[in-house]
Amino acid sequence: YQRRVHGDAGSVDLQNMPVKSMSSSFLGVSPEFEMALFTLAFFTGEKDNEVHCGEYTVNIQTFPMHQYGRKFVGTAFPIALRYDAE
Repeated sequence: YQRRVHGDAGSVDLQNMPVKSMSSSFLGVSPEFEMALFTLAFFTGEKDNEVHCGEYTVNIQTFPMHQYGRKFVGTAFPIALRYDAE
């Protein structure tokens, strides 16, 4: 991870920033729902958390970040597993 600052302090060169190969999120839910779901998954202490949301089953992956001797949510995201329509 590298960040280069050019000229004034507010200019950042984004061309040399790492790029995530993919991303995911829920559609049609509030940010509060996502934050609550990701926080609960983080507090379970597991990396992989299978969650059933209606007819959808998703895996919430969480990765911790350690800073100042404490553990924080580094990142959390959903991965679609299956759709169980009846």
